Amino acid sequence: MIDWKRFSTIPTENNLRDYPTALDILKDIVSGEEHSLMYDMPLDKVHTCIPDLRGAGRYIMISAYQMDFPVLHPVSHSPFIYYRGQSEYHSCCLPSLYRYKGAKLEEEMIRSYFQTAEMILIMKTHPIIRYLETKGIWNDRLGWIPLVVMYDGLAQHYGIKTCYLDLTNDIWVATFFATTIYDGKEYHPKYIKESDSLEERFGVMYRLNYFETEKLVDSSRKDIMPIGLQYFNRPGKQCGLVRNMTDIRDLHLVPGLEYIFFRHDNDVSRLIFTLSQFSKKYMPEDSLVGIVEAICADDVFCEQTVELVKKIYYPNLTVEEIKTKASAYGFRFTNHLKASFDKEVMEAEYFEWQNGGAQRYMDSIVVKPVLKMNL
Repeated sequence: MIDWKRFSTIPTENNLRDYPTALDILKDIVSGEEHSLMYDMPLDKVHTCIPDLRGAGRYIMISAYQMDFPVLHPVSHSPFIYYRGQSEYHSCCLPSLYRYKGAKLEEEMIRSYFQTAEMILIMKTHPIIRYLETKGIWNDRLGWIPLVVMYDGLAQHYGIKTCYLDLTNDIWVATFFATTIYDGKEYHPKYIKESDSLEERFGVMYRLNYFETEKLVDSSRKDIMPIGLQYFNRPGKQCGLVRNMTDIRDLHLVPGLEYIFFRHDNDVSRLIFTLSQFSKKYMPEDSLVGIVEAICADDVFCEQTVELVKKIYYPNLTVEEIKTKASAYGFRFTNHLKASFDKEVMEAEYFEWQNGGAQRYMDSIVVKPVLKMNL
């Protein structure tokens, strides 16, 4: 097994060649997962109260995270172990929103609120979103179970700046992001040249292990939030979870965090990118992509959006006070939402949903009782 502590210090020119590649780390973790599946039986008091979450491509329904409705947690070969892969290391690992300071942070924060609120209003016009929020899924024992549409998590995954950091419980997903770069539109393999600086020639893999802590039992924790199986399922393809960073803005300060540095290798980057179906496996196109791009294109928002911003983010301010606050940053307001789903596309998506799509969605969900105990 690779010793994470040995490679937890920033590499130098003299020892970079001694560091593992991202593929070495991937093989090591996958090998450990396979060994666990074959030989390890959780017999201690913490593990026995949790159903088997091992596997891939499915979601387990958990009533947790201080929410009124159940959430769908992505099933993993390493349950409650979360990863984050980065092709570059930053001394402060901050969510996109907190990379700003002072007055600029306040401006970007209110812009994020308006963009997310407008996205919510537009999404609620889609018949499948209305279906999931009003009906949910059918379980023979429990009946209709309404599901949470994780709007904040969707905003993060579709490009709106938020206070969240992306995590995943799938090491393959983390390795993809560890070996690619984003040019503002799409992902490409991370290739290095001899002339690149030392900092450009290594990346970092983070790991949060809740499996070995009492946080596993406390299913009401609020720091890690699964986005789960969503109809617009880019985060689902990534087994996506997010950590709210309002309390600890730098990931490096999170208790229990481990990280390991790795050296970039062009052949490894090419292989991982190919196995990701040239990024399409984890970054699928859908009709929400264009909606969010339109929302983020300018600072023009619907009057109705102001009311939702008040309801969610500024309950103690009046609508006029919020508009004044936003107008100071050049925001403008209209009577119409700036974007909408294409009618023909939306009708086709709903037709497909009614004719097998809903059943496939439900077949991905495992409904099991989760016993919460104070041990």
